[in-house]
Amino acid sequence: MNNSLAIVIPAFKPTFLEEGLASIAQQRCKDFTLYIGDDSSPDDLYSIIEKYTHQIRIVYKRFDENIGKKKLVSQWERCIDMVEDEEWIWLFSDDDVMDNRCVELFYHALQETEADIYHFDVNIIDRFSQLKEVRAEYPPLMSAASYFRETVRHTVWSFVSDSIFNKKHFFDNGRFQYFDMAWGSDHATWIKLGFEKGIVTVKGAKVLWRYSGENISSLFESSDTGIRKMQASVAFFNWARDFFKSKNCDTHLNDYDLLESFLIRNRDFFPMLSNRFINQQIKAFSRGDRKLYLAGCLKAFRRKLSRQIKNAERSFRKKKRLALEKMKKHYFTMPT
Repeated sequence: MNNSLAIVIPAFKPTFLEEGLASIAQQRCKDFTLYIGDDSSPDDLYSIIEKYTHQIRIVYKRFDENIGKKKLVSQWERCIDMVEDEEWIWLFSDDDVMDNRCVELFYHALQETEADIYHFDVNIIDRFSQLKEVRAEYPPLMSAASYFRETVRHTVWSFVSDSIFNKKHFFDNGRFQYFDMAWGSDHATWIKLGFEKGIVTVKGAKVLWRYSGENISSLFESSDTGIRKMQASVAFFNWARDFFKSKNCDTHLNDYDLLESFLIRNRDFFPMLSNRFINQQIKAFSRGDRKLYLAGCLKAFRRKLSRQIKNAERSFRKKKRLALEKMKKHYFTMPT
C-alpha cells in the first residue's frame, strides 16, 4: 500500500497527547506520516513525541507564535501546510484516540468506494478515558444535505477528528470555511467537500472523541466564550442557508427548523448572556424576517428562564446538602 495518508495534529496541550500518539503508533497499518504542529506550547511536547519517532514516521514543527487561541482555523491550516506528497489528510486532535484498525479500514474503503471525504463513527470518552456516550452511527453514504440536516437536529454528531479528506479537493474548495473559534468550521467544510459525492462512512473502527473540559467544544465557562460562539453560530447557519440555496439543494429544513436548532446549539450560553445580546443575534439570524425574529426571542426567553430556574434549584440543593453535612459533622461525630 502506498503511503498516501497524512495524519495531522495541531498540538498545544500535553494532557492527553501521549494517549493519542500511542493509539496512532498501534495502528495495524502504518502506511501514513504523522505531522505535528506545536502551537508554541508552554509545555515540552517534543519530550512526549520523541518516544514514538522510532515506531512511526513523524514530522514535527514548533511554531514561534501561538495563534490557535485567537484563530484556531489558522492553526489547523498552517499544520496542514506541513503535509508533503500525501493525497489524503486526517486532521486529528491532541485530545482524541483512534481504534487500531482505522488506517487499515480507511484504505479498504478507498479501494471499494469513490469519495472526497470519509467519516469514522464516534464514541465519547471523558478525561479519564472512560466511555461516556455511544453516538448514533452514520449510514454507509450520507449526502451533504442529509449531513447538515441530521447534525443540526443532533440526530448524529460530527467532530473535526472523525473525517479524512482529499487534499486536492480541500484546496480547490477554498480550504476550511472560517468561523471564530472554528465553531462550525469543520461542519461547513465537510458540507463543501461532500457535496458532489457524499460522505462515506468507514465501518468497523471508531474514533474516541474526548469531552475533556479543555477542548473548544466543552468550554462553557465564560461570557466571552458564549458571545464568540453564538456569533459564530449565526455566521454558520447563515452560511449554510446561502450555500444550499446557491446549489439549488433542498435540505428539507425551513427557517423555523433552523431557528430551533440554532437556539438548542446555544442554550448553554443563555444564562451568562444578556437578553439584549441574545436578541441581537436572533435578529442577525432572522435577516429581516420579523415573524422569525419574534418567535426566536420568545423561544430564547423561555429557554433562558427555564435554565435559570434549574440553576437556582441546583444551587439550592447544593447549599441544602452542604448544610446537612455540616450538621451531621457537628452533632454526630464522636469525640476522640
